[in-house]
Amino acid sequence: FNPEQIIAVGYSKSKLVLKLMMLLDKFSCKMSDKVIVVGRDMEETLEKRFNYKNVPSHTYINNWIDEKQIFPLDENMWVYKHLKVVWVNE
Repeated sequence: FNPEQIIAVGYSKSKLVLKLMMLLDKFSCKMSDKVIVVGRDMEETLEKRFNYKNVPSHTYINNWIDEKQIFPLDENMWVYKHLKVVWVNE
Protein backbone atom coordinates (compact mmCIF):
# COMPACT_ATOMS: atom_id res chain seq x y z
CA PHE A 1 0.00 0.00 0.00
CA ASN A 2 1.43 3.37 -0.95
CA PRO A 3 -0.73 6.39 -0.10
CA GLU A 4 1.95 8.70 -1.49
CA GLN A 5 1.11 7.42 -4.99
CA ILE A 6 -2.55 8.31 -4.53
CA ILE A 7 -1.49 11.79 -3.47
CA ALA A 8 1.01 12.14 -6.34
CA VAL A 9 -1.50 11.28 -9.06
CA GLY A 10 -4.34 13.21 -7.44
CA TYR A 11 -6.67 10.21 -7.29
CA SER A 12 -8.36 11.52 -4.15
CA LYS A 13 -8.80 15.13 -3.13
CA SER A 14 -10.23 14.33 0.31
CA LYS A 15 -7.67 15.38 2.90
CA LEU A 16 -9.44 13.30 5.53
CA VAL A 17 -9.28 10.13 3.42
CA LEU A 18 -5.62 10.75 2.57
CA LYS A 19 -4.72 11.38 6.21
CA LEU A 20 -6.52 8.19 7.27
CA MET A 21 -4.70 6.19 4.59
CA MET A 22 -1.35 7.57 5.73
CA LEU A 23 -2.10 6.82 9.39
CA LEU A 24 -3.27 3.29 8.58
CA ASP A 25 -0.23 2.58 6.44
CA LYS A 26 2.18 4.03 8.99
CA PHE A 27 0.55 1.94 11.73
CA SER A 28 0.76 -1.16 9.55
CA CYS A 29 4.47 -0.55 8.92
CA LYS A 30 5.13 -0.03 12.64
CA MET A 31 3.39 -3.29 13.54
CA SER A 32 5.21 -5.33 10.90
CA ASP A 33 8.22 -7.49 11.68
CA LYS A 34 9.75 -6.46 8.37
CA VAL A 35 8.55 -4.14 5.62
CA ILE A 36 9.46 -5.10 2.07
CA VAL A 37 9.58 -2.30 -0.47
CA VAL A 38 10.00 -2.53 -4.22
CA GLY A 39 13.04 -0.48 -5.14
CA ARG A 40 15.20 2.22 -3.65
CA ASP A 41 12.61 4.93 -4.32
CA MET A 42 10.08 3.16 -2.12
CA GLU A 43 12.75 2.74 0.54
CA GLU A 44 13.28 6.50 0.46
CA THR A 45 9.51 7.05 0.66
CA LEU A 46 9.31 4.83 3.75
CA GLU A 47 12.20 6.65 5.42
CA LYS A 48 10.64 10.06 4.65
CA ARG A 49 7.29 8.88 6.01
CA PHE A 50 8.97 8.33 9.37
CA ASN A 51 11.10 11.50 9.12
CA TYR A 52 14.20 9.27 9.08
CA LYS A 53 13.57 8.39 12.76
CA ASN A 54 12.52 5.00 14.10
CA VAL A 55 12.05 3.66 10.57
CA PRO A 56 10.70 0.10 10.78
CA SER A 57 12.98 -2.76 9.86
CA HIS A 58 12.82 -3.05 6.09
CA THR A 59 14.48 -4.39 2.98
CA TYR A 60 14.01 -3.64 -0.65
CA ILE A 61 13.84 -5.85 -3.69
CA ASN A 62 14.68 -4.58 -7.13
CA ASN A 63 11.92 -4.27 -9.66
CA TRP A 64 14.28 -4.98 -12.54
CA ILE A 65 16.79 -7.58 -13.65
CA ASP A 66 20.29 -7.51 -14.98
CA GLU A 67 19.87 -9.16 -18.37
CA LYS A 68 23.52 -10.23 -18.29
CA GLN A 69 22.90 -12.29 -15.15
CA ILE A 70 19.32 -13.49 -15.76
CA PHE A 71 18.66 -15.15 -19.08
CA PRO A 72 16.65 -18.04 -20.58
CA LEU A 73 18.21 -21.49 -20.38
CA ASP A 74 19.41 -23.16 -23.53
CA GLU A 75 17.22 -26.21 -24.19
CA ASN A 76 20.35 -28.36 -24.59
CA MET A 77 21.69 -27.61 -21.11
CA TRP A 78 21.78 -30.46 -18.58
CA VAL A 79 19.71 -28.43 -16.11
CA TYR A 80 17.00 -27.82 -18.67
CA LYS A 81 16.80 -31.51 -19.62
CA HIS A 82 16.91 -32.99 -16.10
CA LEU A 83 15.02 -30.55 -13.94
CA LYS A 84 11.41 -29.69 -14.33
CA VAL A 85 11.25 -26.35 -16.11
CA VAL A 86 7.97 -24.50 -16.06
CA TRP A 87 7.45 -22.28 -19.07
CA VAL A 88 4.64 -19.81 -19.44
CA ASN A 89 4.29 -18.30 -22.86
CA GLU A 90 1.40 -15.93 -23.30
